Amino acid sequence: MRRANKAVPLARRNPDVYAKQLEIAGPEAWPEFLRAAWQIVAIELRKPDLATRVVIDAVRPANVCARAITARFHATTSGQARDMVLRAAKRISARIKRIPAAARHALDEVARCELDGDANSETIAGFLTACSEVVARFPDAQLAQEIQDELSGWPNAAAAATIDERSERPRIHLVHEFDSMPPFERREVEERLTILLKDSPSGPLALEAFTAIANALKARPHAATRRSIVGLHVTYVSGVAEIWRHSGLEPGRSYLLDKPQHKGRFHRFLELVLRDHLDLDPRRKTVPEDRSEWLIRDEDLKAALTAIRKK
Repeated sequence: MRRANKAVPLARRNPDVYAKQLEIAGPEAWPEFLRAAWQIVAIELRKPDLATRVVIDAVRPANVCARAITARFHATTSGQARDMVLRAAKRISARIKRIPAAARHALDEVARCELDGDANSETIAGFLTACSEVVARFPDAQLAQEIQDELSGWPNAAAAATIDERSERPRIHLVHEFDSMPPFERREVEERLTILLKDSPSGPLALEAFTAIANALKARPHAATRRSIVGLHVTYVSGVAEIWRHSGLEPGRSYLLDKPQHKGRFHRFLELVLRDHLDLDPRRKTVPEDRSEWLIRDEDLKAALTAIRKK
């Protein structure tokens, strides 16, 4: 008996290699979702001679869709980190203007000491961490503590959860968010601070540094947060629909749209092949019974199939 061909993690999956592995293994050794997709064509549609080829051909559009969804998810997550750093920098700037003079002067000294020369991720992390340590020395100043909350997160006790290997000091919340941003966005902050340093021979003020961080991030909103994955689904549906039609199969939708428990064969096929390519709940080995919980929605099918029929 042949050993089961386990689904390769998405990050290491090459569609050509994966397709070859599926060909060699045969449907009986495929991952569960692909085996179920094969059964739709081979058993329900009574096309066993077409089933293996149809499933393997559908792997490529599923792979493209899954990679794009994953990349977009990570981009959106990075965009959330950017938004958090931007919001914190703006709030800190507003409070620095009104904190007690002693606290403001202490923060200015931190800026001059930590931001010396070219700004990079290491010096920025050091600056943010040192600012957190300074404002912690002013527990009776409400605005200083609000700055501390922006730097360290809520509650303050969570600030020491990890150690930053670069400085061997507690890795504060805002440093974690800054490090979570995409490299090109971190570079924008570094470049803006470097310009500030060159324009400030005696060293920048803390207010100037946080204002520069905010200005660097608000200059260009993260496009990924505005994009939807609907277009990716429609493209995937279109690609697999063409494979079905080329094989003499008719892709279609469920005619009982008001009954989410009713699932069309083509729709189930799409869902199964795509789920094989995405890291979802590892405990779930079957597709949800309720069609409204599927990745591919009825409107995705409608948009793709309508466009195909108009050609």
